[in-house]
Amino acid sequence: MVSEDICVLLQSWGRQRGFATPQNGFLTCIRSEMRWMLEKIFGIGQVEFVSAQDITNGLLTITETADAPIVSLDRSYLTFEYHLDINRAVDTSLNDHPDIERFDNSPIDEQISVLKQHGLTEITLLDDVIFSGSGMACLIDRLDNQGIKVAQAIAGIAIDEGKKRLGHIGTTVMCVRYFNEVIDEICERDFYPGVPLSGRCVTGSNTNIGAPYLRPFGKPTEWASIPNPWAQEFSQFCLNKTIQLWEEVERLSNQTVRCCDLDRTPIGIPSDESRFVDRLCVLV
Repeated sequence: MVSEDICVLLQSWGRQRGFATPQNGFLTCIRSEMRWMLEKIFGIGQVEFVSAQDITNGLLTITETADAPIVSLDRSYLTFEYHLDINRAVDTSLNDHPDIERFDNSPIDEQISVLKQHGLTEITLLDDVIFSGSGMACLIDRLDNQGIKVAQAIAGIAIDEGKKRLGHIGTTVMCVRYFNEVIDEICERDFYPGVPLSGRCVTGSNTNIGAPYLRPFGKPTEWASIPNPWAQEFSQFCLNKTIQLWEEVERLSNQTVRCCDLDRTPIGIPSDESRFVDRLCVLV
């Protein structure tokens, strides 16, 4: 299961940084190629993409019925007044690290304190995906300890395991798309280095560094359920598609995308003025 998000994320980045971004025709083509690669690994008919438009429109409809003020964990699809900016994280050796605040944001407990200052005592949490539900369950407990109750959660995509886990702690889940069981659910951005929010946040740096779900940056087998015999071929495929993506951005913008132009730099690549595509090409 792949939730599409590179278009909305790149559009926001492009507006801020002064770059033009690919349109639907180009993105449809690389998504078709990504589907082909994933079906080569997992089998024909075993891969589903959920469009950003479907997720956005569905979330808009559901949020109109929310029982309490919405606090969003998502920065891809919709904008709300209240946010908690939290990242899945790893250390520089790619070992799991407790969730932390997104780069350049206040510590999580301080963000929660801001919600309390706005008088929020009961909220609806919104996220793009609820998979196992473990991360959200921990956050709900953390909020509860600070006097904020979460009775309801909203998601673009929810998997049964996560829905049940949250239900067991008293939080109902409403979602745009529900799946009883999947091999894995991946945000599209995690396969495209350099896209905003791509990969897990890497701790211990004063710059925004990510570990995308492909080699040599991250762990495609452990993080995206890519069988180990396919991991290298899949990673090379993702690198090639990413190069095409950023070359298209450069073509449309008539300017070079430097590493320092990225919001989140892949681990091991310096955030300097060198051309990002050139840095990727030496890895292929």
